[in-house]
Amino acid sequence: MILGAWLAGAPLIALVALHNSDSVAQIMSWPPPQAARNLSILGPADSRALLTYQVYELNGSCFEAWQWIQLALGAVLLVVLVFGYRTARPPLFLCGFMIVLTIAALFYVIPDLQRLGRIASFLPAGAAEIAAFRKYTIAYAGIELAKWLSGFLLATLLLRRAHDHSSTRRPHSTSKSRWVRAS
Repeated sequence: MILGAWLAGAPLIALVALHNSDSVAQIMSWPPPQAARNLSILGPADSRALLTYQVYELNGSCFEAWQWIQLALGAVLLVVLVFGYRTARPPLFLCGFMIVLTIAALFYVIPDLQRLGRIASFLPAGAAEIAAFRKYTIAYAGIELAKWLSGFLLATLLLRRAHDHSSTRRPHSTSKSRWVRAS
């Protein structure tokens, strides 16, 4: 269940980030009546920059919160694996690897992603900060993909182990002979 929550959260956060990004074009194309006047005062370029800034802030906050949640899920999962399942090394290694990736994203990638997002929203298209922002976005996506794939491998190992343990148990005898009276 813990691993399932971890695996389900990644695509959910990705969908939220994509929806947030699409909202800029949607608001610019069909602004709500309450916002249309203010957006027209700013003009299209400044309105787009301000909305993009807001999206980068929302996504950065979402990514950061998700990393903290993953860190908590990873710690709980590691404790369960060590003390609950008394599992072999590969699942422990995979869980540890996922936690290390989470820490890397939380403390190294996301702060720079947030810093560059705050700058990039107001810069012209060819600015170096925009290229750096894209590189950090790709790094973040790569880390999330590596965690997701590692999590599926971990789930496979745990399910295989559970199946192996259940198939080695001897089923109770259901022989009819104990129900039939001896003549």
